[in-house]
Amino acid sequence: VTGEGIDMIKTFFNIVGKKVNKNVDNNLVEFHIDHVFNVYGFGMVLGGNLISGTINVGDKLLVGPHSGTYEPIIIRSIYSKKIPLQQVSYGSYVCLGVKKIDTLNIKRGNVIISSKNEKLIVKKFSAKINILRTHSTTVKVGYEPMFHAYSIRQVVRIINISDKKNARGDVYNDNDNILRNGDIANVILEFKYHPEYLKTGARFILAEGKCKIVGEIL
Repeated sequence: VTGEGIDMIKTFFNIVGKKVNKNVDNNLVEFHIDHVFNVYGFGMVLGGNLISGTINVGDKLLVGPHSGTYEPIIIRSIYSKKIPLQQVSYGSYVCLGVKKIDTLNIKRGNVIISSKNEKLIVKKFSAKINILRTHSTTVKVGYEPMFHAYSIRQVVRIINISDKKNARGDVYNDNDNILRNGDIANVILEFKYHPEYLKTGARFILAEGKCKIVGEIL
């Protein structure tokens, strides 16, 4: 409350280093774009989080998905905390300068990946969800909340509900397929507008007004 010790916390975060993730393959780049902007006299800049891999200036990577495909892209510069770099590893928020490309093909929620990555283009997926709060909203087939995962922000539609349970894990006997506070269920969701890059195991939030739902991609 008083701020005492904050300087020590900042020092600790600076020396503790990145968390070592043995599951990260440094050859598989995964960069989630959350900002797209143009700098006068410089060109297009993409800001986002580097989840895995290492990016070097001059690397030839892929960006997408857009219209069912991934497009080639060349990294011309890398900046992290306003410092120019020749290389950056996973666990960083960075800005990437890229060679001229059609700006309409890149948007928030897109990813930059290496050619070795799986070219995921997901329109429909199954997930396990937990209803935190529904308020006065009825969660059933046809419900359309906003989907939040990584930098993806898009409306999804529930097209199927199954294996509905209450907070204690008891299976319901009714077949109304209406989800209420504390309920857990498996659902099939579909993006309303366009496919996204989405992997199994990713965590997400569904939000609409005061209704809050958390889930995991199956």
